Amino acid sequence: MPLVKITKEEVLTRCLTVFLKQGYHKTTMDDLSKACGVYKGSFYYYYPSKEALMKAILEQSLEYVEKNIFSVAYDADLSADERLKRLFDTQDNMLLGYGAGCLFGNTVLETALVVPEFREPMKAFFDLWEAALVYIFKAKMSENEARKKAVETMIRVEGALVLVIIRNENQYLKGIYQGILTEFQTKKDLKSIKKKV
Repeated sequence: MPLVKITKEEVLTRCLTVFLKQGYHKTTMDDLSKACGVYKGSFYYYYPSKEALMKAILEQSLEYVEKNIFSVAYDADLSADERLKRLFDTQDNMLLGYGAGCLFGNTVLETALVVPEFREPMKAFFDLWEAALVYIFKAKMSENEARKKAVETMIRVEGALVLVIIRNENQYLKGIYQGILTEFQTKKDLKSIKKKV
């Protein structure tokens, strides 16, 4: 295999795909160096260990979703219904893009009890996701109801992803999104209800 020049950013992108498809524990440094087109010995120049690489991928992915996906929830130019739909659309592209589900959900299941270094970015992902959903749901619910609905939504989406992966059918996730959107769209805006009272 020829030695090629590759940036740290390219290493993260290529290795993300490998981890998504094979999982953390099954992936070897050999797999990762091949995906990057570099010798295994040279690969350590970029990251000293598989753990360091995965932590960097989780942190970069966290930054990406916060900036490009969860930020949709706070777009003041959109109605709450539009923000929820847009959030689901952008999230859908991320979750189904590689055909392997949610990097954070997969990594939690595989490593949460054995690799404590990953816990912080994984928790941060779910905290950001919950906060984005709560912010949207608060337009039509009390804060307490919005929090419950946000957690329920995350559970439903992650559960649907299991079926998407095992059965290779995207309709499960699309059905969950549509159900949540319909439930939300039929709720009256909390602010308009308060104005009438």
